[in-house]
Amino acid sequence: MSDRNPYIVGKFYDVPTVHGLIYGVRMDWPVIGPMHEDAEIINFPWQHYHIDWRFVPLRICRSVAVKWHSYGLAGVYAIVLHARPEVHPNGLPAPVMKRMKCKMEFPVFPEHVVRWLHELREKFAGCKLKPGMVCPHRGVPLASLPSVDGIVTCPAHGLKWNVKTGEMVL
Repeated sequence: MSDRNPYIVGKFYDVPTVHGLIYGVRMDWPVIGPMHEDAEIINFPWQHYHIDWRFVPLRICRSVAVKWHSYGLAGVYAIVLHARPEVHPNGLPAPVMKRMKCKMEFPVFPEHVVRWLHELREKFAGCKLKPGMVCPHRGVPLASLPSVDGIVTCPAHGLKWNVKTGEMVL
């Protein structure tokens, strides 16, 4: 697979950001991967971006997570910047690159609270990472994420990939 360059906490990087509102917090949110919808398995029909929580200040992570369900930092995974008409009537803008400081590593994906993960894994069984370590499910780039025992987890939907072979891990 490709060379890996995981982000280092405390360093600055150019990251895509989208200005929007999540649980009362309006800011330029760092995003990872393209805008998409997840109606087929996850039953989430709105266009949305996944937040790159590595670049969000901890106080905002905690505030948004508490407002959501008090799951703590793992709960932020379920929070996305979405284009529901009552929240963003004109839709979401395209990402704009912004220099931001990496505040933390990605929280561990909360597999235990994700009901649809097994179905998603079945759908992508036999698939491989796209060139550049891109998840084939929704095009999320994975090269900036650290691997654990040679496995990288897509932060958007939890699919796990072997970084040497590119194969999905069940």
